[in-house]
Amino acid sequence: MSTEAEIKEFLKKKDFYEILGVSKTATDEELKKAYRKLALLYHPDKNKNPSANEAFKKVAQAYDCLSNQDKRRTYDQYGTEEPEQHYQHYRQQWGESPAEQIFRAFFQQNGGFDEYFGNGFGTEFGNGIGGFQFFQTGPGMFYYQNGPRRHRGHHQQRNRRQEYEEQEFMNQRRQMNRGVNWLQLTCYIIFIYIFFGSSIAQFLNYVFSEKPYHQTIKDSTYRNLLETDILGQKFFARDEYLRKDELFKKNYETEIDREYLVELDNQCIKSKNEKQRLLHEAKKSWFVSTQEKYYNQANQISMASCNQINEYRKSIKNFSQIFKI
Repeated sequence: MSTEAEIKEFLKKKDFYEILGVSKTATDEELKKAYRKLALLYHPDKNKNPSANEAFKKVAQAYDCLSNQDKRRTYDQYGTEEPEQHYQHYRQQWGESPAEQIFRAFFQQNGGFDEYFGNGFGTEFGNGIGGFQFFQTGPGMFYYQNGPRRHRGHHQQRNRRQEYEEQEFMNQRRQMNRGVNWLQLTCYIIFIYIFFGSSIAQFLNYVFSEKPYHQTIKDSTYRNLLETDILGQKFFARDEYLRKDELFKKNYETEIDREYLVELDNQCIKSKNEKQRLLHEAKKSWFVSTQEKYYNQANQISMASCNQINEYRKSIKNFSQIFKI
């Protein structure tokens, strides 16, 4: 393990060949061997000296340049005297890879991490709990985080699952929004129909339909006094009604009788309910005077409408089939 003083001395080196400790005629294998040794020596997860990270980056920078033939030629043409002043031109032309990216790519192509970190780094790199692991975020781009390397596939699977669940959530939300829009539109239509539909229908019926053939009051248009065939209900009809055929008149007058019976039946139900209420009040009262008062009120309720309907039911054959009540 190098000391902080040794690392600072190493950082004074400027030439890439000098940094890696190789000659200008170094082969690819010699470059790889030199980089492997220095990368493991200065990696910040292994070397805790403050300047180790800077040295690690410097090694990666040198190897990234010299391991690529095109980059190496571009670098060599500037000579060995203060080459770093020309490295800005190198970065603009070829780009600069992060040190961790170079580190990752190198060991993937040269035997994997386990061969080099299984014993030397122990829990810090991959075989133990608490080491770091690499993830690929895009073509040629990597990052690492703490955690066991053997669970890398689980993390990637979890990330994909999270992306899928987020996409499903957005799709469901869009579908819900569309459903809400249709629901709101339906509510608006129902609202318009309830509050305006009846008036519109009556207006259109008044404008485009004929006037009714009868009414209960005589005037210049309704001047013919007639009565229904079954119940004998009197009504005044227009002249046009008299020219209708007998079947039409029969059905029309049956409908007049039915309207009358429906109204009569409603009055009967209302009377029964009121009488029942008064009798109930009388039964639950503790005072005799109050009981008598409610009984008297109940007896005063007129049941004429109920009696009239009962008479019709008895006297008219097939009453329920004819009037549907």
